[in-house]
Amino acid sequence: MAIRSLWLTFFMALIWGTSFPVSKIAIDIIGPYAFRVAGSLMSCLVIFIFFNKTIISSFKMIDRSAFIRIFIIAVPNVFLVPTLNSIALHYISVTNATILVYTMPCFTSLILMAISGKVNIISLFSLVLCLSGIMFILKEVKFGLGEAVILCSAIFWAVGAIISQKIVSTIPFKARLFWQMLMSTILVCATYPFFQSGELLQPISKAFVDPRCLMSVLYLGIVGNAVAYYIWFYLIQNESAEYASYATLLSPVITVIIASSFLNEIPSIRQIVGFILILTSAVLVNFLKPFIMKLREAR
Repeated sequence: MAIRSLWLTFFMALIWGTSFPVSKIAIDIIGPYAFRVAGSLMSCLVIFIFFNKTIISSFKMIDRSAFIRIFIIAVPNVFLVPTLNSIALHYISVTNATILVYTMPCFTSLILMAISGKVNIISLFSLVLCLSGIMFILKEVKFGLGEAVILCSAIFWAVGAIISQKIVSTIPFKARLFWQMLMSTILVCATYPFFQSGELLQPISKAFVDPRCLMSVLYLGIVGNAVAYYIWFYLIQNESAEYASYATLLSPVITVIIASSFLNEIPSIRQIVGFILILTSAVLVNFLKPFIMKLREAR
C-alpha cells in the first residue's frame, strides 16, 4: 500500500465525514432532489474546468463499448448512491444515516468472497466485527423509510465498488470521471420532475441564492463529489474495491463529531461502542491485511 494511497484515504474520510452534515443543511431547505440537481451540475462544471484538455481529447476514444462501460460504472456509484443518500437524509438524522450507509464494506466483503469462492480470514473477521458494531448500534435506531433507503444505498455502493474494479476502460481516468458525472447529472435531471413536488425551477435557483444552500452546494459539488469521487476511483484502481470500501469506515467518526457539535445529535454509549468495533474492522483491512500480504510476497 503506497503512502499516497494512505494519505488520500484519510483525506477522503475527512471529506465524506463532513458531507452528510453539510448536505443536511440544504436538504432541509430545498429538498433532497433539488439539492442533487444543483450539486451534480456544480460537480460537472468543476471537473470540466480542471480536466478540460483530457476530457476534450477523450471524445475520439468514446465508442459504443466505452460508453456502456462508463454508464454501468456511473449508475450505481455516481447516480444511485448520492441520490439515495440525499433522499434518506430528508427523513432521518445524520447519525442514523451514517450508521447504516457504512454497512457498505460488509456487503462488499460478502460479494467479493462469494465471487471468488474463497474465504479470507482477515476479511471474514473484519466483516464479523463490522456487522457486530452495526447490530450493536441498530438497537438505538428506529427502522423506517429513511433507514430502508440508506441501506439500499449501501448495497448499491458495494456493488458499484466491485463493478468499478472489474470493468476495464481505456478512457483516461480523469476523463472517465467527468463522463460518469455527466451521465449521472443527466439521469438526475431527467428523473427530477418525477420526484419533485410543486415548483421545479424555484428550489434549484434557491440553491444558488440562499447562502446556506449555496455553501452546501459548493462544498458537495467541488469537494464532496468531484474531489471525493476522484480519490474513490483512484483507490479502487490502485488498491482494491475492498480497501476503498473499508477506508470509508474512517468517515463516521468525523460525521458523528460534527453532528453532535453542530446538529445536537449526541451519540449514545451503544453507538460509541459500535463505532469502535466498526473502526477496528477498518484497521484490519486497511493496515493489517496489506502488511501480511506484503510479507507473503517477500517470501
